[in-house]
Amino acid sequence: MKALNIYVGDVALGKTIRLKRSFFLKNRTWDDYSYETTYTLFYIDKEKELLEIGTVKIAKSDLKHLQRPLENGYIKKTLGEYFSLGQDESYYSTLRELPNNVGERLLAMLKDIAFDREVWIKNKTSKALNDSLLRNVTNLDVISYQMVFKGENRKLDYCLTINNETPVSFPINHELPFKNSNIHAVIGNNGVGKTTFLKEIAEKIVVGEFDCKILSNINTDDVDEGIEIDYIEKVLFISFSAFDNNMPDIKIKSKFEYLGLHDGDGGFKGPDILSKEFSESLKNLINGKKLNYIKKVLKPLENVDYLAEHIDYFFENIEERPKIVKMHTKLSSGHRIVLHTLVLLMDSLHQGVVTLFDEPETHLHPPLLGAFLQSLQIICDTYNGLLIFATHSPIILQEVLTENVLVLRRLDNDVTYTRTDIVTYGQNVSKLTRTVFGYQNVGFHNTISELVEKKTLTKENISTDHRIGSEGTKIAWSLFYGSDNV
Repeated sequence: MKALNIYVGDVALGKTIRLKRSFFLKNRTWDDYSYETTYTLFYIDKEKELLEIGTVKIAKSDLKHLQRPLENGYIKKTLGEYFSLGQDESYYSTLRELPNNVGERLLAMLKDIAFDREVWIKNKTSKALNDSLLRNVTNLDVISYQMVFKGENRKLDYCLTINNETPVSFPINHELPFKNSNIHAVIGNNGVGKTTFLKEIAEKIVVGEFDCKILSNINTDDVDEGIEIDYIEKVLFISFSAFDNNMPDIKIKSKFEYLGLHDGDGGFKGPDILSKEFSESLKNLINGKKLNYIKKVLKPLENVDYLAEHIDYFFENIEERPKIVKMHTKLSSGHRIVLHTLVLLMDSLHQGVVTLFDEPETHLHPPLLGAFLQSLQIICDTYNGLLIFATHSPIILQEVLTENVLVLRRLDNDVTYTRTDIVTYGQNVSKLTRTVFGYQNVGFHNTISELVEKKTLTKENISTDHRIGSEGTKIAWSLFYGSDNV
């Protein structure tokens, strides 16, 4: 079989001297911790037109800092000790569509680690691989890329199990007809220990006291036997509570990231620190050509409050980060928390990253919270990350599948974990408030119960008392007929 022609350079060759059905690797100046491994791959078709395939990183195990792995000119044979990795799924899906099996031949020639597991195993300890090629790609992503190239149009199903005395599992199942199987919720009364439970999850992931099993029908035996691989590589903990220092005390910072107000030293992050976080994540997204992704994630916010004009300004000035950062500092606390969180999450959340979000409803009114949840679902669905909430909000709970809701209950010092026995997804907020959060004996619920018991409120006068809303009326009628089913 005729060898592929791959040309490496800063600019493409002129059209008249390009080779048909060949490839062009364009040098990129982006570096990862001084590793200059990044290229943009193009296919040159039979008309000698350039088709962009995507970003690929190429290295060898002993690659030095500030050293380009490939010299300019034509590559005409397999790269020996070199290896490569595409940086997103579209790279592999586009290669798959190329004619005459050239995509597969290209992956073999560049010794792609998703395509050739032996190359992955051989180079698993390479610093260039771990610091550069896998900087924004997780081990689960590498497994997924193989599925994509084979044409399996589905996301990877996997399950995280925390090894407590009673193990607790958080599965992701894409066979369900919903796009929110990546989102789980932990609920329970105040003081039951929801935040503590999230901290325990974070700590156990960091020290390796967990199991992660791939549920999709894909053979990973060669990887599992050849590589001691972490399918869950990092945990991200989010909390914007100003009253509690909810940051877990975790020493292994390479596997843990905190997003919130506390600085880790007992104080709070200043506006300059928060702005720097926002600016750096935005820079990473723009450099990674994620503009369409950003638009998709922020779209649900366009119909909330006055955010539409801020979102418009955001995209009008997307190439001028100082303007966007200045706008970010002038937003209300709720709007700022939402935009800050989404931008940092877009930069951080991938397969193999578990995000723990303590009370996301903090500072947010219902319409903003609802839009925020839609945006979070888009992020999780796009990159197949796992998101676990600790919450008191029925608005959040009605967006979570029943099987993904974990109820914490405490008796003295013993905490138990159970699943809720009512349907939560798409459920009536009032029913969730009463049944799940036990709100039936406080506030107007209690007052109406007393009025019915004293017969101040009766079947005869309930219809004419226009001072009671529909929810209060439903509660009264259920008490008249001795029913809790309202």
